[in-house]
Amino acid sequence: GGLVPLAGTELTNTATVGATTSDPVPGNNSASDVTTVTAAPDTADLSISKSNGLAEVSTGAAVTYEIVVSNAGPEAVTAAILHDPAVPGLVKTTVTCGALPSQCVAPPTVTELESGTFALPALATGQSYVMRVTTTVTAPSGTVTNGATVAAPAGITDPVPGNNAATDVDVVV
Repeated sequence: GGLVPLAGTELTNTATVGATTSDPVPGNNSASDVTTVTAAPDTADLSISKSNGLAEVSTGAAVTYEIVVSNAGPEAVTAAILHDPAVPGLVKTTVTCGALPSQCVAPPTVTELESGTFALPALATGQSYVMRVTTTVTAPSGTVTNGATVAAPAGITDPVPGNNAATDVDVVV
């Protein structure tokens, strides 16, 4: 491989043909194509999982959900936005960092999670942010559906956006 030109650079490719006999129109024996190099987008495949490991919950019970945000790369990401909105039937009570290794050193507040204003710390390729959200079940019956999303920050393109949301559904007994 050669050097990669910087974005904004113009590259000119010229092709010329020649003949061993007399050419009555020599002015059309050459053609050029000019291409402007654009920056390749920075890409990072972020993903999220969320689970409490249960299929059923009870009214009034404390239930803890583990949320894992991972970066499969190829680029590092700083300030991806984690959103864990309020949902009917659950009240968030505490947020703590999860199992190591994890990039979580200072967990977000419940307000930051629910408002979608929590920016994750830097995640290199292969790194994860793990946290636990403890809730109290307030639903008297039916199901509780608890979801979370992660969004790439400005300047980063996520090539697999389908894995940026996770949902845990439990029957209230």
